[in-house]
Formats: sequence, C-alpha cells, structure tokens
Amino acid sequence: MRFQIRRAIRNLYCGLSLEDGKEYDLRIKGKVLKVENTFNPIAVGDIAIGNRYSQSEALIDSLEERKSSFTRWNSKAEVNQTISANQDLTVIVVSYDSPPFRPRFLDRAISCSFNSKIIVIANKCDLKRDNETDSYLDLYDSLGFSVIRASVMNNTGLDQIKDAIQNNISCFVGQSGVGKSSIINALMGTSQRVGDISQKYNRGKHTTNY
Repeated sequence: MRFQIRRAIRNLYCGLSLEDGKEYDLRIKGKVLKVENTFNPIAVGDIAIGNRYSQSEALIDSLEERKSSFTRWNSKAEVNQTISANQDLTVIVVSYDSPPFRPRFLDRAISCSFNSKIIVIANKCDLKRDNETDSYLDLYDSLGFSVIRASVMNNTGLDQIKDAIQNNISCFVGQSGVGKSSIINALMGTSQRVGDISQKYNRGKHTTNY
C-alpha cells in the first residue's frame, strides 16, 4: 500500500492510504529505515510503501523518491532534517513586527527549499510599517519570489493567499510568532493553537506541532 504521511512526531506517523482513503497509524518496519545523512527518515508529505496489519495500523518498508522538500540543518545532530516533502509550494511567512522582520531568516528559508515554488507572506502589515522592510520585500518580489502583504486582524491579503495555494500542496514555514497558525485558521476555519508574543524579547514561542 502507498501512504501519504500526514503527521510525523518522533517515530510515530499518521498516513493517508492512497488506495482506500483511510488514515492509518504507521511505524517503520524493524524501526530502521535506511536514509543516509538525515536526522529524520520520514517527513510530512513523504509517500511511504508498506503493508497493513490491522484495520488501523501498518508497517512502512520504504519511501518513494522525494520530488521536493524543505530541509534545514540540525546543528545538534549535525545532519540535515527534512521538515516537509513533495510540496508544490513553499510558503515562507515573515512578519513586519512582533517578531520583527529578519531578512537573514528569509534568505535561509529560501535556501532550504528544494524544487518547489516559493511565495513569501509578509504578515501583520497592520502593525508597524517601515520603508526599510518594504524595500527588502520589494527586492525579493523583483527576484521572482511573489510577496503577499497580509493581516489576519483586518483580513488583508487572505484572498491572494487562497488563490496562490489553490490546487497546490503547500508547506508553511516561518519563525515562531509570525502567524502561520493564525493564517491557516483564517483560510481553513480550523482552530490550531496560537501563542502570545514574548513582551521581553518580542518574539514568539513554539506552539503548533505537526
């Protein structure tokens, strides 16, 4: 059977069967899957091959080759860590403020995306706006990375985001606190947890885990 990985936390996975349309709890057969030079052998979006052994459980034998990925360096383990696989679109979310815009993060995120189209969402445009940040964003736009200025608070840019991600498998990435979960909640009517911004450091705290 072929499964699309929908959730990956440690060695526990949830996958949608591409044959019967049901979700299964998945484990790696023998707890070892040979994928060289990577922190995690399986990521969300991977297509896994395996066999069902109950009505809701299956064992993974192998993975299909990834068409695209978002992969970052895990400094503790000193190997690459794949965050998502087989996405059509990588959506990099930054914010104007709370936390402040960091062009170096945006550069790193762009370099971590392989073989997928990239768009940038500049969230919280209802907060402090400055010419320097707008100039940076205009530069990225001119380089071909489509930039959407958005605000969940006043419903700005959400229709543009909907149009951009329509019919695409999309991976949302960004620093804690920039508003990834808030944007997804607004687009999909879901209720993922959202976190407050640290008043001391003006940055977010990790909240959502998928």
